[in-house]
Amino acid sequence: MEGPFDDERIIRRLKGEIERLPGPVKRITVQGPDGILRWLSQLALDIQERIGVEVVVLADPCYGACDLGDLESIELDSDLLLHIGHAPISSESELPVVYEELRYSEFDPSFMEGALPLLGQEIGIISTIQFLDIVPRAMSLLEEAGRTAHLWSDVAGDGTEFDRSAPMSRIWYPGQVLGCNIMAATALADEVDSYLFIGTGRFHPLGVALSTDLPVVTLDPLTGNVGKVDSEPFIRCRYAVIASASECKRFGVLVGLKRGQRRLDGASEITNRLRAEGYEAVALAVRDLSPPRLKAFGFDAYISTLCPRVAIDDSMRYEVPVITAAEVDLLIDIEAPYVFDQLH
Repeated sequence: MEGPFDDERIIRRLKGEIERLPGPVKRITVQGPDGILRWLSQLALDIQERIGVEVVVLADPCYGACDLGDLESIELDSDLLLHIGHAPISSESELPVVYEELRYSEFDPSFMEGALPLLGQEIGIISTIQFLDIVPRAMSLLEEAGRTAHLWSDVAGDGTEFDRSAPMSRIWYPGQVLGCNIMAATALADEVDSYLFIGTGRFHPLGVALSTDLPVVTLDPLTGNVGKVDSEPFIRCRYAVIASASECKRFGVLVGLKRGQRRLDGASEITNRLRAEGYEAVALAVRDLSPPRLKAFGFDAYISTLCPRVAIDDSMRYEVPVITAAEVDLLIDIEAPYVFDQLH
């Protein structure tokens, strides 16, 4: 069964990494998102047979590089971690990690025809890791149509050159956006009059629209479907959740145990702020979250300092209000501007 990744390439990269490591490698752990789990078992067999090391597949859910299984790998006495599907969000790890990104490069140039009428003249280009290989072609098509394409590449965020070694820089490539970080878009806000998001799903472009107040056009490179982000339904939904939370007295403040989602200082600040406003608040450390788990704690409402998708994507499944860390300002003052939560 052919998988979504190149087994031969992975074997070569692992062999190269093993040769560079100072000590022997006896065990490798392999991690990837749920969508590729069915192929990881065969990959593990191939690695064991061709490299001669033991392989353990991390079978718990993996939602991104923020969910890196390096600590679990150490507990399993592993010497190397193979993480498939994502780019790093940090140069920090407790053991060597080989990142194998999943890229999609096929693109029908006719897809751009539906997007052009919705775009302005100065266009910011953004995408997720899977579709970044399409970005240069898309930029060329925009230029051929007489538009100007902008791609943010100051990944260090401080005016210096592209720097992949910056701890917790999160963004690894020019134009890359994450569910938790859209700096590649917001950094262009003064230079562009619209954005083109190349990718699937609505969460990433929604965050860009809310954070920049500029038109965001979406182009799905798999289907050619084109759309324009309408943030009003989202805003109405979030204000309703925040209004419900404002009527609550007891809050659980969720802090992530996953290093890539851990905002302990932010959770402490929110807890103290709520107490100062007369609320009861307790910090709760969690690794994974589910509606039944929240119900067991028995708080009136929760504030999540984890990935913003935790509060937003599953909002209809929670029996009590769950708001993001950035939405606390509105909880305290409903006249405050809405800010889309990000991790930096």
